[in-house]
Amino acid sequence: MILKFAIALLFSALGFIPVQAGDFSAAQVKPGKTSSRYQKSVQAFHQIPNIELVTMNGQKIKFSQLVYSGQPVILDFIFASCPTFCPLLSATFAKAQQLAADEDIKPKFISITIDPENDTPKKLKAYAEKFHAGPDWHFLTGEFDQITALQQAFSAFYGDKISHRALIFVNSGQPGSDWLRLEGFSSASNLLAEYRNFMAKTRAGTE
Repeated sequence: MILKFAIALLFSALGFIPVQAGDFSAAQVKPGKTSSRYQKSVQAFHQIPNIELVTMNGQKIKFSQLVYSGQPVILDFIFASCPTFCPLLSATFAKAQQLAADEDIKPKFISITIDPENDTPKKLKAYAEKFHAGPDWHFLTGEFDQITALQQAFSAFYGDKISHRALIFVNSGQPGSDWLRLEGFSSASNLLAEYRNFMAKTRAGTE
């Protein structure tokens, strides 16, 4: 009861309105006018391990193959049974993928579970369907130790899954390039605005 009350207060403060407690599908989490509370920074993560991940369809893929394909990426860390931050992040991604349909350079959305011991490809697929994930939104699991190492490389590991933070990372899709880090809660429209600005600066820096 206390947890549900705390979640309700959090959603209200951020401008999100859950229609039914316990079910945070994209159709039920509605962003309000004041739904953005985040800090941003640009960081260079040059020691990212090239771990092997497993897609929600059971296919194995290397991190570098998925991320550094030349297509920009918007990435977060979630887990399917998360009762707090993850549904908000996924609802934001769900709306952002719709808004990104008109982008000149469409981003690839990547959600990596931090609970791989429980989040099987089947569970991730059900979670993806809940948020109406399109073909450019990838959900991945893998080995616990490797995903922990990946979180640590992104300065996104805080001891366990319950202590995780709401983080979104943006990259141009080019090996060795900087990452935009957003900590907190961004509305989908603000996320796409940050993506456009970051990509514009990245392109300008390479010309």
